[in-house]
Amino acid sequence: MRVAQAQVDVKAADAQFARSTYARWRDSPRGVVSEQERESKKAIDSAAVAGLTAARAEVSLEEAEVERLSALQQFKSVVAPYAGTVTQRRIDIGDLVTADSSTNTTPLFRMVQDDPMRVFVDVPQSVASELMKVGVPAQVIPSDASEGTIAGAITRTSNAIDPKARTFRAELDIANHDHKLVTGQYVQVAFVLHNRGSRQIPAAALVFRSGEPEVAQLTRDRAVHFHPVTIDRDDGDTVEVSSGVATGDRLVLNINSAIVEGQKVRDNGAQRGQTATVAMSER
Repeated sequence: MRVAQAQVDVKAADAQFARSTYARWRDSPRGVVSEQERESKKAIDSAAVAGLTAARAEVSLEEAEVERLSALQQFKSVVAPYAGTVTQRRIDIGDLVTADSSTNTTPLFRMVQDDPMRVFVDVPQSVASELMKVGVPAQVIPSDASEGTIAGAITRTSNAIDPKARTFRAELDIANHDHKLVTGQYVQVAFVLHNRGSRQIPAAALVFRSGEPEVAQLTRDRAVHFHPVTIDRDDGDTVEVSSGVATGDRLVLNINSAIVEGQKVRDNGAQRGQTATVAMSER
């Protein structure tokens, strides 16, 4: 490109000389110089201007070529759109790299950005009215409980229930400066819900004798009394009921089907884990 620029300088000097020469011949009195010589100097001036224009076009062409080669040179470097960590490398020196986006294309690298970390939670539809809101506080518990809990809040939700799983997706953006969480890790997420007056009992306290759920209450005189209950929420090992029990009631767990209403039993379940005390549900 320097050669082309030098040619522009030469052509510019020739054009300047031709212009000044033509100006002298053009302004000379008639009869002093011939018309043929005057036209000849004019043609030389026009040719010099055309040569300068061509030289400048050549410079522009050379600059475009340099830009093309510079762009090709940049393909040697892979630049990520954000700062992160390379977790997978699927390319080695000498491998063929394709530029299309077909299904057979193999990505070069896989990167993750782990601060902040995005946590995905599939929340049951039974609590959609309380948790399908941005800003609901939560506690993230890593798989290694010794790391403690991480405070967070719901950042966004799907605002729709999955008709197959009957859950909705909630997302939490958690600050991860100390890198306690890693990409792909399973965690437990606990949400803070308002208590609706439910009582929490072990699932083993439920009895299904007449088609509806009941519990076997142990009275003060050690008699068994069956109470129907209304299940509000089933959490697996524990069940929340909205009626049928009161705080402090003693319930029999895994009661024998031979036990009937009013039958007195010996209360030694406290040592064997066969009784439980009803408590208010803390949510």
